[in-house]
Amino acid sequence: MRSKESVDYEHPAQGPDHCGECEHFIAPEACEFVEGSIAAGDWCELFEAENPVMAELREAGITPTREAVIDAEWGSSVPDPWTLEHELELPEEVQDFSWLDKEVEGRPHPGAVNDEDPPEIPGREQSRNSDSK
Repeated sequence: MRSKESVDYEHPAQGPDHCGECEHFIAPEACEFVEGSIAAGDWCELFEAENPVMAELREAGITPTREAVIDAEWGSSVPDPWTLEHELELPEEVQDFSWLDKEVEGRPHPGAVNDEDPPEIPGREQSRNSDSK
């Protein structure tokens, strides 16, 4: 953990960005990197804007799960097949690589590395062939 002094902490924030919109803010009054009580209206040099889709889901009272983010990002146009590149477009906190190296429709999924089922993708039916490896 870093001290407020070491990150040029501002109370209150002097500019348009503030902790309440930061990736590192932990509501109601904490930060994953700065020690002590952190107000949502404060700011420091570690500020990193929260992913807008994640912020919109939270503001709407929706838990930003992987499935909710995929639905918000792609809706009924979810890419098929789902690839590693698509997974990497998701915010890190909801990425799930457990599906890699799992067979889908009798074929290994691109980049697959284990036997776990691919995660559900909203808006798309997935067929799984559990008998073949």
